[in-house]
Amino acid sequence: MSKLTIKIPPREQGPVIETSKYEEMVNRMDFNEFCNYIRKNQGTTIEQICNDYTEDSECLKYLLNIWINSWTTFFQSGGRIIENKNKYYCLSPRNPQSRLRNPVVNTLL
Repeated sequence: MSKLTIKIPPREQGPVIETSKYEEMVNRMDFNEFCNYIRKNQGTTIEQICNDYTEDSECLKYLLNIWINSWTTFFQSGGRIIENKNKYYCLSPRNPQSRLRNPVVNTLL
Protein backbone atom coordinates (compact mmCIF):
# COMPACT_ATOMS: atom_id res chain seq x y z
CA MET A 1 0.00 0.00 0.00
CA SER A 2 1.20 3.44 -0.80
CA LYS A 3 0.88 6.37 1.54
CA LEU A 4 -1.48 9.13 0.64
CA THR A 5 0.37 12.42 0.51
CA ILE A 6 -1.58 15.58 1.03
CA LYS A 7 0.01 18.89 0.28
CA ILE A 8 -1.30 21.64 2.48
CA PRO A 9 -0.71 25.03 0.93
CA PRO A 10 0.93 27.61 3.17
CA ARG A 11 -1.49 29.74 5.09
CA GLU A 12 -2.29 32.98 3.43
CA GLN A 13 -1.52 36.00 5.48
CA GLY A 14 -4.67 37.52 6.86
CA PRO A 15 -5.75 41.06 6.19
CA VAL A 16 -3.42 43.81 7.36
CA ILE A 17 -5.86 44.75 10.09
CA GLU A 18 -5.29 41.38 11.78
CA THR A 19 -1.52 41.75 12.10
CA SER A 20 0.28 42.77 15.26
CA LYS A 21 2.28 45.30 13.21
CA TYR A 22 -0.95 47.12 12.33
CA GLU A 23 -2.27 47.04 15.91
CA GLU A 24 0.99 48.46 17.25
CA MET A 25 0.96 51.22 14.63
CA VAL A 26 -2.64 52.19 15.45
CA ASN A 27 -1.74 52.44 19.13
CA ARG A 28 1.11 54.83 18.27
CA MET A 29 -0.82 57.02 15.82
CA ASP A 30 -2.76 60.11 16.84
CA PHE A 31 -5.16 61.58 14.29
CA ASN A 32 -4.71 65.22 15.38
CA GLU A 33 -0.93 64.89 15.32
CA PHE A 34 -1.12 63.24 11.89
CA CYS A 35 -3.34 66.05 10.56
CA ASN A 36 -0.81 68.60 11.79
CA TYR A 37 1.95 66.67 10.02
CA ILE A 38 -0.02 66.61 6.74
CA ARG A 39 -0.86 70.34 7.05
CA LYS A 40 2.85 71.09 7.31
CA ASN A 41 3.62 68.74 4.42
CA GLN A 42 0.70 69.26 2.03
CA GLY A 43 1.04 67.05 -1.04
CA THR A 44 3.28 64.50 0.63
CA THR A 45 3.50 60.94 -0.67
CA ILE A 46 3.02 57.66 1.17
CA GLU A 47 6.74 56.98 0.83
CA GLN A 48 7.64 60.24 2.56
CA ILE A 49 5.09 59.65 5.32
CA CYS A 50 6.46 56.14 5.91
CA ASN A 51 10.01 57.52 6.09
CA ASP A 52 9.05 60.26 8.53
CA TYR A 53 6.92 58.00 10.73
CA THR A 54 9.04 54.85 10.18
CA GLU A 55 5.90 52.79 9.60
CA ASP A 56 5.10 49.90 7.28
CA SER A 57 3.56 51.24 4.07
CA GLU A 58 0.88 48.55 3.82
CA CYS A 59 -0.33 49.20 7.37
CA LEU A 60 -0.23 52.97 6.93
CA LYS A 61 -2.13 52.81 3.62
CA TYR A 62 -4.85 50.78 5.32
CA LEU A 63 -5.20 53.28 8.16
CA LEU A 64 -5.15 56.23 5.74
CA ASN A 65 -7.96 54.61 3.73
CA ILE A 66 -10.04 54.41 6.88
CA TRP A 67 -9.38 58.07 7.66
CA ILE A 68 -10.02 59.17 4.08
CA ASN A 69 -13.19 57.15 3.53
CA SER A 70 -14.66 57.72 7.00
CA TRP A 71 -13.87 61.41 7.05
CA THR A 72 -17.07 62.46 8.80
CA THR A 73 -16.04 60.40 11.81
CA PHE A 74 -12.85 62.40 12.28
CA PHE A 75 -13.98 65.72 10.87
CA GLN A 76 -14.46 67.49 14.20
CA SER A 77 -11.05 66.61 15.55
CA GLY A 78 -8.36 67.64 13.08
CA GLY A 79 -9.72 68.31 9.65
CA ARG A 80 -10.12 66.07 6.66
CA ILE A 81 -7.37 64.05 5.06
CA ILE A 82 -7.79 63.51 1.34
CA GLU A 83 -5.80 61.84 -1.40
CA ASN A 84 -5.30 63.41 -4.81
CA LYS A 85 -3.04 61.79 -7.42
CA ASN A 86 -1.24 59.68 -4.77
CA LYS A 87 -0.52 62.73 -2.64
CA TYR A 88 -2.08 63.51 0.71
CA TYR A 89 -3.58 66.77 1.93
CA CYS A 90 -5.36 67.93 5.06
CA LEU A 91 -8.26 70.34 4.63
CA SER A 92 -9.32 72.61 7.43
CA PRO A 93 -12.92 72.17 8.64
CA ARG A 94 -13.42 75.82 7.60
CA ASN A 95 -12.45 75.09 4.00
CA PRO A 96 -15.71 74.92 1.96
CA GLN A 97 -14.22 72.06 -0.11
CA SER A 98 -13.78 69.92 3.00
CA ARG A 99 -17.49 69.15 3.23
CA LEU A 100 -17.86 68.00 -0.36
CA ARG A 101 -17.96 64.32 -1.21
CA ASN A 102 -15.13 64.73 -3.74
CA PRO A 103 -13.21 67.86 -2.79
CA VAL A 104 -11.04 69.62 -5.34
CA VAL A 105 -7.49 70.41 -4.32
CA ASN A 106 -5.96 73.33 -6.17
CA THR A 107 -2.31 72.56 -6.69
CA LEU A 108 0.29 74.14 -8.87
CA LEU A 109 1.28 71.67 -11.58
